[in-house]
Amino acid sequence: MNWTQVSVDVDGEAAEAVAEALRPFAYGGVSLEQVVDDTAPPGEVDLSSGVIIPELVDWVTVSIYLPAQDDTPERRRRIEEVLWHLGQLYPIPGPTFRSIQEQDWANAWKQHYAPIRIGQRLLICP
Repeated sequence: MNWTQVSVDVDGEAAEAVAEALRPFAYGGVSLEQVVDDTAPPGEVDLSSGVIIPELVDWVTVSIYLPAQDDTPERRRRIEEVLWHLGQLYPIPGPTFRSIQEQDWANAWKQHYAPIRIGQRLLICP
């Protein structure tokens, strides 16, 4: 099954309102992802681990997913209309629509993580 991702990049103030506006169109819920900018100047250092905590950028990507067969011009128009009305109260950019192929999401994340060796006898694998 193919999917259409509908996403809107907003600041933290508008994220919850946009999520609630998109919720009626969502198949299985709304995703909010706060962006971490690891190119920004170093943030605070976690004293227990010595790791630098990356700075959080003040914008959030709000996304919903639609089955490809439900991605109709009428539905897109309705989503854009709802966001336009919300944008009359607070500046909201228009949504972006992107086609996504079906994946085994439960296992797909593992390809981005390498095993971590701790000492000589312990290996942590995803």
